Amino acid sequence: MAEGHRERVKRRFLTEDLDSFEAHNALEFLLFYALPRIDTNGIAHRLIDRFGSFSEVLEASLDELASVDGVGDNAAIFLKLIHSTVRYYEDDVGRRSEEAFNSKAAIGKFLVEKYAG
Repeated sequence: MAEGHRERVKRRFLTEDLDSFEAHNALEFLLFYALPRIDTNGIAHRLIDRFGSFSEVLEASLDELASVDGVGDNAAIFLKLIHSTVRYYEDDVGRRSEEAFNSKAAIGKFLVEKYAG
């Protein structure tokens, strides 16, 4: 692994968020936290090659994920955790939004915050 690669990826995330990352870059970055001492770039490429997209990787079954060379049980569980966390977050935001959307002004405020910038 190239010296300082993980730190550069972390800085890039902090500067740009995931907006400029390609799918394999985002997966590689996520896998840093499940596989701390392994080069995760090749694993990320294998995941995209096998499942076709970032979202399909996160939607894959635990067994399918674990069967990809280099992934294993811990990384597969981590990727399933990401998918479940996103779903949990979206449900929570939806509940909060339903409570907050009691006027046109509240809906407008939400849309501006969501799409501005």
